[in-house]
Amino acid sequence: MPKGKTDLKQVATFTNEELKNYLKGMEDGGIFRDIGINNFLEGDFFGWYLDVWNNAIYDAFKRLISTLANYSLLTLDIDPDTTRDLLKKLYQQLMPKELRHNLGEYYTPDWLAERLLNMLEGGEIRRQP
Repeated sequence: MPKGKTDLKQVATFTNEELKNYLKGMEDGGIFRDIGINNFLEGDFFGWYLDVWNNAIYDAFKRLISTLANYSLLTLDIDPDTTRDLLKKLYQQLMPKELRHNLGEYYTPDWLAERLLNMLEGGEIRRQP
């Protein structure tokens, strides 16, 4: 693959060992180093799955990568609002609610966040009459 370019359709065809090595490179920040960004990712926290890599993990990643390969990254630029919702839904489907809550992740509903932002004036909350 060319430097800085990821073709998920090609990655979805990787053998067990190729995929493990590719993901290890990602976890170690290899993709970002290739484009000149150093120390962006460290694989010590999220890379645990590489230490227990097996056929079940390989199969799960192959399915996930094959599914993601069907999405166009151009949507990120063309329609950012829809993309935001798509990525939020994808993340929430991949990470069960109980796990997110155990990790301390609680989300403010979009309508409430928007209301709060609309109440701001110069960095302070505008008093309601």
